[in-house]
Amino acid sequence: MAMLVWSSYSYVGYGIVGPFTTNAFPCLADSGLGNSIFYSIIRVYQNSQSPSGIDQNALQTLTNSFVAEYASDIYVEICRGINATSQINLVNDQIITPLLTNPEANFGSILYIKVEPSINPDCSWEGYNPSDNCNYLKEATMAVLNLG
Repeated sequence: MAMLVWSSYSYVGYGIVGPFTTNAFPCLADSGLGNSIFYSIIRVYQNSQSPSGIDQNALQTLTNSFVAEYASDIYVEICRGINATSQINLVNDQIITPLLTNPEANFGSILYIKVEPSINPDCSWEGYNPSDNCNYLKEATMAVLNLG
């Protein structure tokens, strides 16, 4: 499994927050960027609402992506107020493992970790110093690497 950590300030591309129907993927591919794009990054864990947790639309959106023959990877909006390892393990248990055993779902093999300000005060990065935030991201990275 590969991993990338990014900030919303540098993000370019399609991040999808479900539900996203099978018919919506071809529309996205023809959205006028000059060429067809058949790739998306689908949110599987959200921090913008309380409580944060698994995006309940993620598995269906990933299945719809597969049916539409659209390549997709997944992203986690990591919540700073929750243990990083527990968030990654939850994504593994509820999203990655079911995807790997479901022939009608699609998962490219990259798990992105999105770091962004959150409207959910429980997930805010602002109450921590930069060193602690760096260590937190190291913990999240190690949790992903430990998935295999």
